[in-house]
Amino acid sequence: GAPAQLYGADRLDANTLLPVYFTEGELDVVAMHDLGWRGNVVSGTAGAGTWKDEWLDELEPYKHFVLCYDADDSGEKGANMLAAKLGRDRCSRAVLPRKDAGECIAHRVEVEQVRRAIAIAKPMSGARVVPLSYYAAEIEQSIEEPDRLIGYATGSSNLDRCLGGDRAGLTVVTGDSGAGKTTFTAWQAWERARAGIPVLVSAFEQAPRRFAEKLLRMQLGREFTGATKEERDAAWVALDAMPFYVIAHQGRLSYDDLAATIRYAARRLDVRWVLVDHLGYVQDQETRDSVRDIEKIVQGLALMSDRELGVCVWLVAHPSNMNIAQQRRVQMGDLKGASAIRQEAFNVIVVERKAPSPSRAYPSTTLHLDKVRAEWGLAGSSCTLAF
Repeated sequence: GAPAQLYGADRLDANTLLPVYFTEGELDVVAMHDLGWRGNVVSGTAGAGTWKDEWLDELEPYKHFVLCYDADDSGEKGANMLAAKLGRDRCSRAVLPRKDAGECIAHRVEVEQVRRAIAIAKPMSGARVVPLSYYAAEIEQSIEEPDRLIGYATGSSNLDRCLGGDRAGLTVVTGDSGAGKTTFTAWQAWERARAGIPVLVSAFEQAPRRFAEKLLRMQLGREFTGATKEERDAAWVALDAMPFYVIAHQGRLSYDDLAATIRYAARRLDVRWVLVDHLGYVQDQETRDSVRDIEKIVQGLALMSDRELGVCVWLVAHPSNMNIAQQRRVQMGDLKGASAIRQEAFNVIVVERKAPSPSRAYPSTTLHLDKVRAEWGLAGSSCTLAF
C-alpha cells in the first residue's frame, strides 16, 4: 500500500547537464551502481509501464535522459511512453548487451561493452550521434577485405587508375546511342564473374538471350557462329562455372519489383555486383513528373547499394540529344534527373565511341569519368580502351 517512488532520485546529481539513466526496476539501478554508474540512475517501482507525473518536477531541469529499458515489447512501449513525458528530443534509447543491467552482471559482460552500448544510444528523435571509434571495427574489417576498401579491379589498369576501384554504391553509365554502353557494362559484368564475384544482370531493352550471346562471344574471344559446337559447349561450361545470373525478363519492370529482385539475389545468391540496363525500363510511364520518378529510382538504388546491401549497382541511363545539337560529347548534365545523379551516384562514366583513325588499327572508345567519389580515383579523367 505504500506510494510508488522514483527509486534512486536521492542520488541525482545537482549538475543538470549530466545525463539521467532510466532502468525498469530497482535491482537494475543497483546493478548499474555495481557496473560503475554511482548516481543519476533511477527507476519506477513497478516496471516499465509505471510512471507518475509528479516525478517530472524532479527531472524537468535535466537536459538528457538515457532509457536503458529491456529490448522487448514492454520495454519499447515503456520507453516510448516515458519519452513522450520527458520530451523525445531529450531522450536516447540504449540497448544493453543483455536484457538488462542485472543480466549483464550475471553473464559477466565486460563493463566496456555496457559503456559502448550506452555511448551509441539512439536518439528518440533526430539521428544517432556516435563517437568516431564507433567505426573502428568496420574500418578494420575493410582493411582485412581489400575489395571493400580499394574496390574490385575492372580488368583495365587504366580504368582502375581513373575509377579508383569499383566498390559498393551506384555507378551511372551513359553515352550516345550506339556508343557501346551495353558492350562496356557486359564486359564489366564478365570481368567480375571471372574474378568469382557473384553478378546479376538485366537486359530489359534487348532480350536476355541477346545478352547471353554477348557473353558467349567474350568467352570464346570471337564470333560464336564461327566456332565449333564443341567449342561453344566448352564456353557454356566455363560460363556456368561463374557466379553469373540473369534476370529472365524483357521490357518494363517496376522499381519495386527490381528492388525486390536485387534484395533476393543479394540474400540468396550472395550477389555483389548488379547491372541495370537501362533506367528507361524502370521508370513509371504513368507518372506526370518523370524527373521526380527518376530521382526516386536513383536515390533508392544508391541507398540500397551502399547502405543496405553493400553491393555495386551499375545503372545505364540514356541522355537527351542536347549534345548532338551542340556538337559535343555527352555530359552528366545531359541526363534527366541530373541533379539527383550528381548528388547520389558514386561514379558517372560517359562512353564515347571514337571516330576511325588511320593511326589506330583497332576500334576504340573513350571512357570519361565525370564523377568519381573514391579518394584515390581521378574525377574528370579519361582513358581509351580497344572496343
